[in-house]
Amino acid sequence: MTMFGILGSDLIVFIILVLVGIAILMLIRAIIHYVIPLIGAIIVWLYTGSLTYAGIAFVVIALLELIFKKL
Repeated sequence: MTMFGILGSDLIVFIILVLVGIAILMLIRAIIHYVIPLIGAIIVWLYTGSLTYAGIAFVVIALLELIFKKL
């Protein structure tokens, strides 16, 4: 095998690992972004017992978080 072939495969593996790392970081960021709405929805669900109200609370808190983050 030539030196170019070895370096080429290493480069491909490196690029794939970098892309996987970026995807994992984006997933972690998305999960962290929804922690506060999730906690709010759980609290509403525990108080009311209604998944409908919990879903509404999740959506409202997530939208408020997006609106105030943009300001």
